[in-house]
This record gives sequence, C-alpha cells and structure tokens, in this order.
Amino acid sequence: MAEHRSLTAKLTEYIRDKPVTDSDLKAAHLYLVDGVLNIIAGRNSETGRKLLFWGEALRDPEGENGPQQLDPARSAFLNGALCHALQLDDLHQTSSTHPGCAVIPALLALGQDLPARKVLTALLHGYEAVTRIGMATGAGHNRTWHNIGTIGPFGAAMAAAELLNLSEDQTVDALGNAGTQAAGFMGFLEKGVDALHLHAGRAAEAGLVSATLASVGFTGPARVLEGPQGLFAATCPDGVPHTVMDEPEAPWQLYDTSLRRWPACGHTHPTIRALRTIREEIIKNEFDPRNFSRVDIETYQAAIDLCDRPAITNMCTAMFSLQYTAIAAMMFDEITIDCFESSARESLIGACQRVNLSPSLDISMRYPQTWRARATVHHSSGQKFTAEADGARIQPITSILEHDLRAKAKRIFARLEMDEVDLISKVPGYSSLDEPFVFTVPE
Repeated sequence: MAEHRSLTAKLTEYIRDKPVTDSDLKAAHLYLVDGVLNIIAGRNSETGRKLLFWGEALRDPEGENGPQQLDPARSAFLNGALCHALQLDDLHQTSSTHPGCAVIPALLALGQDLPARKVLTALLHGYEAVTRIGMATGAGHNRTWHNIGTIGPFGAAMAAAELLNLSEDQTVDALGNAGTQAAGFMGFLEKGVDALHLHAGRAAEAGLVSATLASVGFTGPARVLEGPQGLFAATCPDGVPHTVMDEPEAPWQLYDTSLRRWPACGHTHPTIRALRTIREEIIKNEFDPRNFSRVDIETYQAAIDLCDRPAITNMCTAMFSLQYTAIAAMMFDEITIDCFESSARESLIGACQRVNLSPSLDISMRYPQTWRARATVHHSSGQKFTAEADGARIQPITSILEHDLRAKAKRIFARLEMDEVDLISKVPGYSSLDEPFVFTVPE
C-alpha cells in the first residue's frame, strides 16, 4: 500500500524522520533572526505603512485587557507581507522561492511559550516543504504564478503542524487545504503594484489557518500536489511531481538558502555582483566608475523574462529591473534601500537606456542550479571591463552568516533611526535551545 500514499503523506513522513542536530537548529535560529529583521525593515516602507494602517484599524483600542492584539492568522498575514516588502527576505535559488516570508510569520504567531527547539525545528520543516515542492514545479509555473503565493502556504502549514503536534493524517489535511488556497499571479509586475506583498501575507496566513483547522478535524485533499485536479496539473506545465522526494539524503534545504545582500529581486543579483566587481576594478585603475557609455549584460533567459524593465515608475519596478539595478551598482558606493527611493530613481532613470540585455546560452543551460551573469562596462576612458558572477552567496558556516546578519541589522537600524537591538541574542534559541520562545518583534 505504501506506493499509493500521497506525496504530501510521503513528504510529511520524510521531513519528520529527517535527523535534526543542534547545529541545524543554530543555523535555523539565524534565518529566524533574518526574518525578524526583514519585518522590521518592511514597516518603514511605503507598502509597510499601508499594511500597518490596515492592521491598526482591526485592533480594539478599548479591549478588556488593554489594546487588543491581532489574532494569529491576521498577525501572520501582516508579518508575511512586511517581511517581503523590501525584497530583503531569503532566497532558495534552485526552487526560486522565498521560504522565510511564509514560514517565519506563522512561527511568530503560534510559537509563543513553546521551547525554542520546537520552534526552530518547525522552521526547518517549513523551509523543507517550500523548497522541495518549489524545485519540482518547473520553470513554466513561475512564468505566470508567483510562487510565494502558490508554494509558500505549504511551508507555513508544515511549520504550524509541527508546533501544533499534528498527526501525519492531520498534517496531510493541513497541506491539502494550504495547497487548495494556492494563489498569486505575476501580473503585479506590469505596474509594480502592492499585490506582490499580498501573496506573501496570504501564504503565511493560509498555512497557519490550514493547520489550525486540521487540528479540529477539518479535512483537505491528500493528492493536492499530484492529483488530476491538483497543483501540478493546474499550474505546472513542465512540473514533475515525484521529484519532490528526490535526493532524500541531502542536507536540510535551509543550507541552500541564501540571505539577500541587496534589496532587489534575486534575478538581478548576479548582475549586481558582477558590476560591483567591475566597479572596484575601475576604481583601482583610478577612474570614475560613474563615467561609462554602455553596460552589456548577458544572463539566463528567465532573468530577462522577469526583469527586462527599462521603464521605471516606482520602487517595485526598480527592484525588478536589470537595467536599473545595473546602473545603481555602478553609481552608488553602497546599494541600500535608499537607492530605490524616488529621489534616487529620478537621478538614474535616464541612464537605464545605456544598459543592453542579451540571453546567454551557456549561462541559461546552468539555470536554475546556477544563477549567473556576465557584465561588460564600456568606460569613457576607452577601456572595457568584464566580470562574471553568481547571484547567491550560500552561507553554511554559522560564523559567516552571523557576521552578515549583524552587518545587515546595523544598516537597517541606522536607516530607521532606531536604537540598535542585538536580535541574534534576543531571539530565543541563541543562549539555549530549550529556553521558552517568548518574543515580540521590536517596533
């Protein structure tokens, strides 16, 4: 009978049987810290302020015990949307997913007072579900569907199921109902509208709601992935469902998830990294990196399909533009959120016409395992400078990851003019994996 079990049942058993070490949990703790940082940063964005205004309108300021807090589902929605608001959340390159903005808000909403070990185990489980399903869906899915909204709910549901101690059957129900809420079109890119962040919020909320409903017996479709009317049949023209279970001996997919260094779509990061290398070389030659006539970018077709965007109308379109991020990489000493604000955009928009994009066959053949770009800058001195780079920086070494997180926190708190908080030590699980998870995101 085992061969007739649904993919969600097999995935649940696999994830729960996968060994978890203290080292795995310490790594998970740092990804949780990164998610909290992204929520804090997202609050001070144009989209974030709209979300917070919406959230405040739902609270009862005259509650019996003081101002009423949002219920867990609405809290997960709000934090999920905020986490993705500035394109700073983590990226699993092979699946093209952002696990943190779906999984972490569900943990923050349901994990209070549980042992930190339990919460961090749930994070590992949620990331594994998102990324394994995401790797199987195929490139065709991502051309029209925003996979934060379609795949993210599975991760939030799997994480919540761990926190709620759901049985395997209940978890299959939770995943089924998470999957049946899969939603979110890439149409937000046409004008860079706020709906992008709605997808992240709904993913966190849908997963949490699905798991809590399953805890009281609410059933869901077991074959939500591979069934004839399931996710793959409906949305994945080149998806291969059974590959969800490929490479069972692989490490946790968390270790293939990178932190984003720059606030822009991950498909722009190979170009940014190549141009930052060129910028350093130009400065070493005692030239001004801002004086160039043309930038040529060769990259994989999927990056061009998504981010060929020379016309910039707002922050979102700038963050999803290879042309704009290429110019920003050459013009600014540091690429920060401020580089995408209106004043910066106005000074750079005209220069986007100096960027030429072309697909590279050899680079495209290595996608999605490798995201790569080759950049050539034609400098006004008459010299040409060329560099190639991958986009993601994978940090399996905890000490390197911790160093990067502290630097990221410093930038975010300085921009917000907030007193810097040592979140790495404040988020439970740093001092002891067995301490209770009692934590509120600083405001």
